[in-house]
Amino acid sequence: MRPSVPTSSLTRSFSQSVELAYQRTPGVTRTSVGYCNGHTENPTYEQTCSGRTGHTEAVLVEYDPALTSYEKLVGVLCVACCSAVTLLRPHSPI
Repeated sequence: MRPSVPTSSLTRSFSQSVELAYQRTPGVTRTSVGYCNGHTENPTYEQTCSGRTGHTEAVLVEYDPALTSYEKLVGVLCVACCSAVTLLRPHSPI
């Protein structure tokens, strides 16, 4: 993380699809996918998916506040997650 760059860590499953949504958002200067919280040091993807490490997937987002706001970033998260959940529903029209 670079000093004095506004950064937000936003958590949600489907992190890679969320990361792509952020990469396409004007004002976002950098993203990185990883895990946060939890009690296992350096968990693998499989360990995290097991639900036994206490971690959740996260996207670290650096952004230029002159071009976007934290509120817009949260909105991107909500839209990206709703889209991913809709795609996973049985009998989804999409």
